[in-house]
Amino acid sequence: MRSLLLLLLAGAVVCGKKSEMGRMAQSLRGCCSGNSDVDVAKLLDAANGYCKTLEGFGRFVGPSVANVRGCMEKVTTARAELQAQTRKKLKTIKELLQLERESHQPGGVLADPSAAMGLLWLRRALEYWADVFEQQAEALGRRQRSGRAVLTLAAQCESSYKRLVEPFHGWVSRRAFGIALGLTPDWSDVRERAGLSESDEALRQELTSVVTATRELCGRLRKLHVKLDLEDRRKSI
Repeated sequence: MRSLLLLLLAGAVVCGKKSEMGRMAQSLRGCCSGNSDVDVAKLLDAANGYCKTLEGFGRFVGPSVANVRGCMEKVTTARAELQAQTRKKLKTIKELLQLERESHQPGGVLADPSAAMGLLWLRRALEYWADVFEQQAEALGRRQRSGRAVLTLAAQCESSYKRLVEPFHGWVSRRAFGIALGLTPDWSDVRERAGLSESDEALRQELTSVVTATRELCGRLRKLHVKLDLEDRRKSI
């Protein structure tokens, strides 16, 4: 009887343990403040955790992680400077962008570095990975139903990039992505290296959870940028 009880308790601990993707989804959901705003500190913390999880995927995510960390630095620096000038805490993205708005030109021409520029490219990175994760979640579902083969991670990354990021990338950025794409491993390698769920159904649910949380967060960030005329559509280098 005692052995059975210990086994059940051990199972409860295992079942209660959050996966990497589960923690990612939770931290992204926690960023949303009120009905339409985003908490700055929680967003930066979530982005940091996001980077740590992605780093477990392998070397090919290096440029993406470096970009996100650079974006976080722009937001952190701009916020600190504005806090010092105004003596306001600037807890939300809306407060931060409203105060910084005068630093930018009409028509969404953003100063760089700035919080607005950092948040713009942070959002694009999150949307890119959400799209990759959504493709894999759908593929895992199809494989469970019909046994159909899943697209390679490289093919998924390329598809997401062409639709969501490439329109805003110049020649240098496009070339950097091409180099990273050539290093992209198989999903099986990523799952083992990053310690993702071994079960297809468990991973499908976790990826879907991250996608849902990301879409809610990025939808809020996008609306704030558009409303404040901060949606810069120029290409990078």
